[in-house]
Amino acid sequence: MRVCGIGVRTLQYLHGGETQLSSFEYFISRKICEALDYSYEHFDDAGDVTAFNRLLKHFEFSGAVPHIETLHLTTRDHAPLLVHASANRERPPVVLALPCGIPFDLCRDWFDALSERFFVVTWETRGLFGACEAFDQIAVDTDAQVADMISVMNHFGLSTAHLMGICAGAVIALSAAAAHAERVNSLSLWHGDYNLGDNDLRAAHQQNFEWLMESAAQDRDEAADLQAMFLDQATLATTPESIAHVVLYPYVNARVVLSLCRLNDALNKTELAPRLTRITAPTLVVAGDADSTTHIGGSAHIAASIKDATLHVERNGSHLAFFASSQQSKQTAFSFLEEVLQPVSPDRHSIPRRMERRLRPPALLCSATLSAAATDSPSKRHTGAAITNLPFSAPLHGQSNRSRPLYRRRGAVPRITDQPTRKTTARSCPSFP
Repeated sequence: MRVCGIGVRTLQYLHGGETQLSSFEYFISRKICEALDYSYEHFDDAGDVTAFNRLLKHFEFSGAVPHIETLHLTTRDHAPLLVHASANRERPPVVLALPCGIPFDLCRDWFDALSERFFVVTWETRGLFGACEAFDQIAVDTDAQVADMISVMNHFGLSTAHLMGICAGAVIALSAAAAHAERVNSLSLWHGDYNLGDNDLRAAHQQNFEWLMESAAQDRDEAADLQAMFLDQATLATTPESIAHVVLYPYVNARVVLSLCRLNDALNKTELAPRLTRITAPTLVVAGDADSTTHIGGSAHIAASIKDATLHVERNGSHLAFFASSQQSKQTAFSFLEEVLQPVSPDRHSIPRRMERRLRPPALLCSATLSAAATDSPSKRHTGAAITNLPFSAPLHGQSNRSRPLYRRRGAVPRITDQPTRKTTARSCPSFP
């Protein structure tokens, strides 16, 4: 059963079961009830029971998506990888580096859109998905995640590819472009989560999330303490319903939380400066002027540090708008990739001029960005409120984005607002094993 992209193996109905469930379990249970149109009142008649049992018997519970190939790879250090690929392998290849620890389903709309013109492959973060008995022994450093990307490329016989990194995946993508320049046709970094050693270039959310990841990466007890913050069903009040299943999944148990924190902590501690100078591929850096998850100043710095890179600032752009895969963002991605695919003159190795006219260069942005960043630099202090620490959560009502840059790029872009969804209650919810 494809409930929010997550397969279900066991189904059990309990009266009052919702009180026994974590936020993640409750959300998934509610979706199952909706999909099966379930309520206890349906079973007053024996015929209804028979019909429902017949429905369950033939229902598709696996979570498989027909047009996407999903396979399992094992790395040299025995880390399992869950890999996804589109159908047409004759098209130019694009490799997606997903946000660290977040399920593939968050970016599936982007995957589908890119698959219309490209052969798209991606993988889910090592040690977080599927069985991983030796998770304490697998590597968690950034270079290990770069090696995962290369392993995926090698499996599909891709000598080169266009790399697209999203959020923390941007660090993996740019690190791959630095270490394996000969295999990278182009690099695009979207709403990247960069630690440049300057809190003025990091949003309040980034600083707090960094502190949480570092603290919980110490051991399983610390990870369990962090997980407890996300068990409360009240977390759903400030988590957009469209992505709740994917942003809550990494907190489903202490083991997964520990792996998540160790991997993210390593990404946060990656020294980026020497890597940026080794990137030679045409590079596009995308940020949003309304993003409360990552700071626009970090993207501006990254773009200014990569030779001939172009910075594109989306008006009203944010993490949530990106994952809603707005038409504006898709057009930016397609324009960049299609321009890069065009023949390039011998004296030009960066983004073609037509693309440059559409995308604003970083030098014109930096002064406004840095002055805006100086308005607030909160300390690394745990807020104590789980619902405000959740990745990609919407701001609470009345909460301002104090780290939001002042810069606004001209141009008409459809506005996508980041508003919390209303909490609903299922009539009945199943328990999970």
